[in-house]
Amino acid sequence: MDWIALVALVISAFAFFVGLLFSWRSDKRTKLDTLKAYYEEGGSPQITKLVKELYKQISKGPFERSEFHEVGELLNFFDKWATLCLNGYLPIWIFKGNPGHTLIVFHEYTKGYIHERRAQEALGNVNSNYALAIEKLAKKIKKKYFK
Repeated sequence: MDWIALVALVISAFAFFVGLLFSWRSDKRTKLDTLKAYYEEGGSPQITKLVKELYKQISKGPFERSEFHEVGELLNFFDKWATLCLNGYLPIWIFKGNPGHTLIVFHEYTKGYIHERRAQEALGNVNSNYALAIEKLAKKIKKKYFK
């Protein structure tokens, strides 16, 4: 009877390790797919155009919502990828170079607008976490790569 328990234990341990292996491979594949999607969306003509517009607006001076209508689209873009990065689905090293610099510049440029939108929570328009992932990731990137 003891040998049956031992065989069951060995089979259970084997099944456990096989499950871990498949889980690890699946997690790695998900991260790879997320990384691929980031590069595809970040390199799209639409986002490239918005980033060029961002730098053009920065050269004009302080942020003016009336002059940069696409700010919401860029906020959504960066917030989505910042959220994925902060939750471990996108590696932070992706923001080591130019993408990280652009995110930091964008956050600094729109910081007043973001805080203004958060303040509108009392009016029921936005929540207090508006673009919070961008803010957290910008701080993390600055600390890690742009000291």
